[in-house]
Amino acid sequence: MSDPIDIEQVLEKILGQSDTLVKSFVPGHNASLADAKGFLASAKADLAVYFSMFASQEIDEELLRTLIRGEVDNAVLHKIKETELEAVQMDKLKAELTSLIVTAISSSVEIGKRATV
Repeated sequence: MSDPIDIEQVLEKILGQSDTLVKSFVPGHNASLADAKGFLASAKADLAVYFSMFASQEIDEELLRTLIRGEVDNAVLHKIKETELEAVQMDKLKAELTSLIVTAISSSVEIGKRATV
């Protein structure tokens, strides 16, 4: 089954929401959008695989969350450390970013399923 959902649109939605999220944690950090774009660019192939696996029900939402959390941990930890966020703030940011991505993918898959019925 081919995915009726455009992963590019999902990534753009995630990018817009993640920029707002990152800026709320790091006010005045002009590099936050570039950091978010960099993360999405480097994780794009992996996110597309996770998206496809989730859409075809090869993985459930819990495993999707775990896989995305790994991507977020790797990408965000290196970039955001430079902003000197406290550990608690960084953990909260990573959790919220992970949730944002999982929600965007989950809702896109649900919309896609309804569109194909």
